[in-house]
Amino acid sequence: MEDKIIERPKQSLNFIEQLQNQIQLCREAMSDPKIWLSPKVEALECLLWHKLMNDERYCQKKQEIYAWYKEQTKDLKKGQIPDSDIIIGHKRVRAKKLFKEIIIFIGEKKLMPMGDEDYD
Repeated sequence: MEDKIIERPKQSLNFIEQLQNQIQLCREAMSDPKIWLSPKVEALECLLWHKLMNDERYCQKKQEIYAWYKEQTKDLKKGQIPDSDIIIGHKRVRAKKLFKEIIIFIGEKKLMPMGDEDYD
């Protein structure tokens, strides 16, 4: 008779643990330019979306960041073949700015304990 290994279901992470994990993924991506940052920041934003969507300050800052990105990339898209390195660089800067705003939001709303860190 074979011994069967019974796996216990993994306990799901609570909201704070999910938030901490996603922030850590963003930090790792920020420190390594080979890791795509935008999807990590988008996942963090999705995790918080039900809280972020009604925050006027965050929505305003997000609009400003996207307007900045549009301004930076508008000349690259007018009939030219866009330089992918420039586009990727601008997307990375946009993601860093969004990450900073999300961290500010988390700190202001006291969603989790935060240290005094700089994300510029």
